[in-house]
Amino acid sequence: MIVGTLAASLGAGLLMSRVTEADAPTASLGLIAGGASGIVAMSDELGADARMVAFMQYLRVLVVVLIAPPLAHLFATGGGSGGGIDAGGAGLAGDLAFTVGCAVGGVLLAQVTRLTGGSVLVPLALAAGLSISGLSGDAVVPDLVEQVGFALIGLQVGLRFTVASLREARNLLPATLVAIVALIGVCAAMAAGMAPLADVSFADAYLATTPGGLYAVLAAAADLGANTTFVVAVQALRVFVMVLAAPPLVRLLVGRGPPRRASA
Repeated sequence: MIVGTLAASLGAGLLMSRVTEADAPTASLGLIAGGASGIVAMSDELGADARMVAFMQYLRVLVVVLIAPPLAHLFATGGGSGGGIDAGGAGLAGDLAFTVGCAVGGVLLAQVTRLTGGSVLVPLALAAGLSISGLSGDAVVPDLVEQVGFALIGLQVGLRFTVASLREARNLLPATLVAIVALIGVCAAMAAGMAPLADVSFADAYLATTPGGLYAVLAAAADLGANTTFVVAVQALRVFVMVLAAPPLVRLLVGRGPPRRASA
């Protein structure tokens, strides 16, 4: 399912680059179904226009957030088995040590490995490995640090918008909306095939495979009494795979690509 979603995202991006003014790296990264903030953070390194990537990514999230809950309600059968999520936490000192250690250690490893998008991917992989193995205990990223990080990404991208780039975003809006709706349809079709294989309802499969809006999807799953454990497991794995696999695949598919137009 995740491989299919990744293939659909890249295919939609390459097609969009042929019918619009967006270059291939920008269109491909802009339509990657997952990890919006991570994709935006590494887009410059991949030769994409971070402003247009951010516009397309958060438009995707907005559309999914608006339509996923009502569609899930429409198809829900009410028979799901819920599963809670424990936010955990190892105390502020432990959480800060975990966060700083993964961030600093990950960036240093990224400089050694020279991995594409390594400044985002290596800390992500390091934190995920420590969490999954249990070595980090209940440590999490402190909420304030997380919000500041998101704010810095937003400022980094938002302050670079110009009147010309806003016009470009306006021109890309119709094609981007069509691509997003098509991507949602493809994921829904794959969910229909996944439901009997995973022995879950279509509503559970749809919420698990919808391309984005993790927190809204989780809220909808909890509200419906759906199988939240299944939904979160698939959604989290999708985000991780997208952020990890998309950068090298985009670079492989588009190569260096044409030089980006200079910003106005």
